[in-house]
Amino acid sequence: MSTSKNKWISPLLLNGKLSGFECDHWTVEDIKESLIFHNLALDPNSRHVLAFRWGGNFDELISATQASAAYAIATNGVVFDPQEGEILSNERSLQIAQNVEKEVEPLR
Repeated sequence: MSTSKNKWISPLLLNGKLSGFECDHWTVEDIKESLIFHNLALDPNSRHVLAFRWGGNFDELISATQASAAYAIATNGVVFDPQEGEILSNERSLQIAQNVEKEVEPLR
């Protein structure tokens, strides 16, 4: 469901329950300060950023983590985790996506 030109909410079912996440389309310039703060740089050919966000719901966390890994792999992109200050390889983002559901299961 689109909420504006550059922002949308992606509703989906996760294990039969309604879930989803918010996604914004940004430019690399939009995250430049965060990259500089963490002493990181993207490939100079990178021009677009999708920002995946979720609320305090673990199903939303699972959905956003899996979608960000899938999108990065499908587009030969990367996942930037600003909280950790890391640019994740596709292999690492997939590994994290696969582990998140297992790790939060006892907390759900």
